[in-house]
Amino acid sequence: MKIVSKYKDYYDGVQSIGFDESLVYVRHVTLKSVKKPKTYGSYLQNSEDTLELDRINLETGAYMPKQEHIDCFELEVGFCGKLYPAIIFKHIKDENEIDKKVFYNANSVLNYLKQLKNKYKNLYYRCSFYNYYLEEPTDNFLNNYFKQKKYEYSYESWFQEFETPIFIFTSDPDQSKRNWNDKRNEDLLYIISNPNLKEIEFYRIKDNYSAYQELSQFLGGVLSNTEINTSNLTDKEKIQQHGFDLKYGFRTRPNKKK
Repeated sequence: MKIVSKYKDYYDGVQSIGFDESLVYVRHVTLKSVKKPKTYGSYLQNSEDTLELDRINLETGAYMPKQEHIDCFELEVGFCGKLYPAIIFKHIKDENEIDKKVFYNANSVLNYLKQLKNKYKNLYYRCSFYNYYLEEPTDNFLNNYFKQKKYEYSYESWFQEFETPIFIFTSDPDQSKRNWNDKRNEDLLYIISNPNLKEIEFYRIKDNYSAYQELSQFLGGVLSNTEINTSNLTDKEKIQQHGFDLKYGFRTRPNKKK
């Protein structure tokens, strides 16, 4: 698989050991709206009512916007037919992000919270539905999130409809302008296709060889009949794909003067 992209991801280096030039992955990050798949209802039915963790206040429980804290985000990563749950922790100090951690299982989160507890005297856990937790999130709380039944199933048809091997769910970027009376908006989802997996530390669950191999097989199989193929390449990308340089393109290079 040949990767044509403006950014580097953690599995790109696998190309150095050889690849099939007939299979091209045009990897552009795109924010787009998509129609809810027919199976979206069953996906929701298999979702547990998890208590979303929004913020960890450090040292004091009093809410102050500029206080040192850790923002928490739940994330679902769509990769080659399956969905993977994650939790992102962004350490904010003086309104700047100084650290970020992404975890894909409950034990990793619990170990991280234990490290925080050892470093800070008092931690206050804030969630969506209540002001604060008085205690740290439990095994049960985290397992309810990471082991939801919906993650046991394949969603290959979604990837075919979205025409991408990788995506993450996101919110409507224009919510302030959204017409909430327009029922057509209820049928839409928003995704970021082809996100940089290195930035969300996906290597914690898929090493570079496994990620590259699965992508190759998925693009060559499940997505082989979609628009993700060489017909979408720009002239510049086609030039690079076939080993020509950008200066002379498909034209013959001039002979050097002796």
